[in-house]
Amino acid sequence: MKKKIITTTASIAVLIGIAAGIWFLQRGDDGQVAQNTTCAVDVNSLLLKDAEGLLKTDEEIVRAIFSHYFDGYKQIPDCPTAGIKNHRIASVGKITREDDHILAEIVFDLEPLSLDETEWDTPETAVEDGWIRGKKGTLSIQKSEDVYYLVL
Repeated sequence: MKKKIITTTASIAVLIGIAAGIWFLQRGDDGQVAQNTTCAVDVNSLLLKDAEGLLKTDEEIVRAIFSHYFDGYKQIPDCPTAGIKNHRIASVGKITREDDHILAEIVFDLEPLSLDETEWDTPETAVEDGWIRGKKGTLSIQKSEDVYYLVL
Protein backbone atom coordinates (compact mmCIF):
# COMPACT_ATOMS: atom_id res chain seq x y z
CA MET A 1 0.00 0.00 0.00
CA LYS A 2 2.81 2.40 0.88
CA LYS A 3 4.51 1.75 -2.50
CA LYS A 4 1.24 2.51 -4.32
CA ILE A 5 0.90 5.85 -2.48
CA ILE A 6 4.51 6.77 -3.29
CA THR A 7 4.05 5.78 -6.95
CA THR A 8 0.82 7.75 -7.25
CA THR A 9 2.39 10.80 -5.57
CA ALA A 10 5.41 10.60 -7.91
CA SER A 11 3.10 10.37 -10.95
CA ILE A 12 1.14 13.42 -9.86
CA ALA A 13 4.37 15.35 -9.29
CA VAL A 14 5.60 14.48 -12.81
CA LEU A 15 2.30 15.57 -14.37
CA ILE A 16 2.41 18.87 -12.49
CA GLY A 17 5.99 19.37 -13.71
CA ILE A 18 4.96 18.69 -17.32
CA ALA A 19 2.03 21.11 -17.06
CA ALA A 20 4.28 23.78 -15.52
CA GLY A 21 6.85 23.28 -18.28
CA ILE A 22 4.24 23.70 -21.00
CA TRP A 23 2.90 26.81 -19.26
CA PHE A 24 6.40 28.34 -19.11
CA LEU A 25 7.04 27.46 -22.77
CA GLN A 26 3.92 29.43 -23.73
CA ARG A 27 5.10 32.56 -21.90
CA GLY A 28 6.57 35.38 -23.94
CA ASP A 29 9.67 37.43 -23.11
CA ASP A 30 7.47 39.93 -21.29
CA GLY A 31 6.14 37.22 -18.97
CA GLN A 32 2.71 37.18 -20.59
CA VAL A 33 1.15 33.93 -21.76
CA ALA A 34 1.42 33.68 -25.53
CA GLN A 35 -1.80 34.29 -27.40
CA ASN A 36 -0.86 32.01 -30.31
CA THR A 37 -0.86 28.47 -29.01
CA THR A 38 -1.64 26.78 -32.33
CA CYS A 39 1.72 24.98 -32.09
CA ALA A 40 1.03 23.54 -28.64
CA VAL A 41 0.67 19.77 -28.52
CA ASP A 42 -1.99 18.46 -26.16
CA VAL A 43 -0.38 17.31 -22.91
CA ASN A 44 -2.52 14.15 -23.10
CA SER A 45 -0.30 12.95 -25.94
CA LEU A 46 2.38 12.30 -23.29
CA LEU A 47 0.16 9.78 -21.50
CA LEU A 48 -1.01 6.37 -22.69
CA LYS A 49 -3.41 4.28 -20.61
CA ASP A 50 -3.25 0.49 -20.98
CA ALA A 51 -6.10 -0.58 -18.69
CA GLU A 52 -6.67 -3.81 -20.63
CA GLY A 53 -2.98 -4.79 -20.43
CA LEU A 54 -2.65 -5.17 -24.20
CA LEU A 55 0.96 -3.95 -24.31
CA LYS A 56 3.01 -7.04 -23.47
CA THR A 57 6.57 -6.35 -24.65
CA ASP A 58 8.84 -3.37 -24.17
CA GLU A 59 8.95 -2.84 -27.94
CA GLU A 60 5.13 -2.75 -28.12
CA ILE A 61 5.15 -0.13 -25.36
CA VAL A 62 7.79 1.96 -27.17
CA ARG A 63 5.91 1.82 -30.48
CA ALA A 64 2.56 2.63 -28.86
CA ILE A 65 3.76 5.64 -26.84
CA PHE A 66 5.73 6.98 -29.85
CA SER A 67 2.66 6.73 -32.08
CA HIS A 68 0.39 8.24 -29.44
CA TYR A 69 2.77 11.15 -28.84
CA PHE A 70 3.35 11.98 -32.52
CA ASP A 71 -0.37 11.69 -33.27
CA GLY A 72 -0.55 14.88 -31.18
CA TYR A 73 1.53 16.66 -33.83
CA LYS A 74 -1.06 15.66 -36.44
CA GLN A 75 -3.62 17.65 -34.46
CA ILE A 76 -1.96 21.04 -35.07
CA PRO A 77 -2.65 21.71 -38.77
CA ASP A 78 -2.19 25.47 -38.35
CA CYS A 79 1.45 25.07 -37.33
CA PRO A 80 3.70 24.38 -40.35
CA THR A 81 6.88 24.50 -38.23
CA ALA A 82 5.90 21.58 -35.96
CA GLY A 83 2.79 19.96 -37.42
CA ILE A 84 3.08 16.69 -39.29
CA LYS A 85 0.95 14.67 -41.68
CA ASN A 86 2.33 11.30 -40.69
CA HIS A 87 5.04 9.45 -38.75
CA ARG A 88 6.58 6.00 -38.48
CA ILE A 89 9.30 4.20 -36.58
CA ALA A 90 12.00 2.99 -38.95
CA SER A 91 13.68 0.88 -36.24
CA VAL A 92 13.78 0.27 -32.52
CA GLY A 93 17.31 -0.22 -31.23
CA LYS A 94 18.55 -0.94 -27.74
CA ILE A 95 15.87 -1.07 -25.06
CA THR A 96 16.79 -1.04 -21.39
CA ARG A 97 14.38 -1.44 -18.50
CA GLU A 98 14.83 -0.70 -14.83
CA ASP A 99 11.70 -1.47 -12.82
CA ASP A 100 8.95 0.73 -14.33
CA HIS A 101 11.28 2.87 -16.46
CA ILE A 102 12.13 2.12 -20.10
CA LEU A 103 14.79 3.77 -22.27
CA ALA A 104 14.65 3.03 -25.99
CA GLU A 105 16.77 4.16 -28.90
CA ILE A 106 14.72 4.72 -32.03
CA VAL A 107 15.08 5.91 -35.60
CA PHE A 108 11.96 7.46 -37.05
CA ASP A 109 10.59 9.28 -40.09
CA LEU A 110 8.20 12.24 -40.21
CA GLU A 111 6.13 13.72 -43.01
CA PRO A 112 5.90 17.43 -42.11
CA LEU A 113 3.10 19.74 -43.13
CA SER A 114 5.63 21.89 -44.98
CA LEU A 115 9.19 20.89 -45.86
CA ASP A 116 10.04 24.58 -46.32
CA GLU A 117 8.88 25.66 -42.86
CA THR A 118 9.42 22.59 -40.69
CA GLU A 119 11.77 22.58 -37.73
CA TRP A 120 12.06 18.78 -37.77
CA ASP A 121 14.76 18.67 -40.44
CA THR A 122 18.29 18.48 -39.03
CA PRO A 123 21.74 17.81 -40.53
CA GLU A 124 21.64 14.11 -39.61
CA THR A 125 18.38 13.51 -41.50
CA ALA A 126 17.61 13.00 -45.16
CA VAL A 127 14.65 14.43 -47.07
CA GLU A 128 13.07 12.02 -49.52
CA ASP A 129 9.60 11.98 -51.14
CA GLY A 130 8.30 14.64 -48.74
CA TRP A 131 9.49 12.75 -45.64
CA ILE A 132 12.26 13.57 -43.19
CA ARG A 133 14.00 10.24 -42.73
CA GLY A 134 16.46 8.97 -40.18
CA LYS A 135 15.73 11.10 -37.11
CA LYS A 136 17.30 9.51 -34.07
CA GLY A 137 16.13 9.79 -30.52
CA THR A 138 15.87 8.13 -27.15
CA LEU A 139 12.48 7.69 -25.56
CA SER A 140 12.25 7.73 -21.79
CA ILE A 141 9.04 6.07 -20.65
CA GLN A 142 7.78 5.70 -17.09
CA LYS A 143 4.92 3.47 -15.97
CA SER A 144 2.62 4.14 -13.06
CA GLU A 145 -0.09 1.54 -12.51
CA ASP A 146 -1.72 1.18 -15.97
CA VAL A 147 -0.47 4.47 -17.45
CA TYR A 148 2.71 4.95 -19.47
CA TYR A 149 4.00 8.47 -19.82
CA LEU A 150 6.73 9.95 -21.95
CA VAL A 151 9.34 11.79 -19.93
CA LEU A 152 10.64 14.83 -21.81
